[in-house]
Amino acid sequence: MNKDFIAEIHKAICKHYQKNYGGLVSDLKSWNFSFVETATIPELSAVVEKYESTSEDNDLVRRAFNELVVRGYLEEMDWGYCLTEVGLNIGTQNIFQRFIAFLNKNPGAAIIISMVSIVISLVALYVSYAKP
Repeated sequence: MNKDFIAEIHKAICKHYQKNYGGLVSDLKSWNFSFVETATIPELSAVVEKYESTSEDNDLVRRAFNELVVRGYLEEMDWGYCLTEVGLNIGTQNIFQRFIAFLNKNPGAAIIISMVSIVISLVALYVSYAKP
């Protein structure tokens, strides 16, 4: 299964939730959707159509939902699925927020960035004093 497909399914679910509920965490449990209802979610059906035309797998969406459940982004309810708080937070992050989360998880990357900025500063200092 394609990782991009799972990511796009997750983002489509989060986008639909934000459009309807405004991203409120308190309403997460009240929005349950079944596997059959996914065809009525426009963002999700567009992603599914895009990938099902290139795939031989008929159970692609169900497998993607199961993967999202295992990751903790969706919760399986009695008759469907429910978006979790973690899933909403991760699915709605923009690129800057993902970069900050990466730096928080990997403090060594911040050291590399600071070393690069020191080198750039030293080069700028040298260039400014080298000119007569």
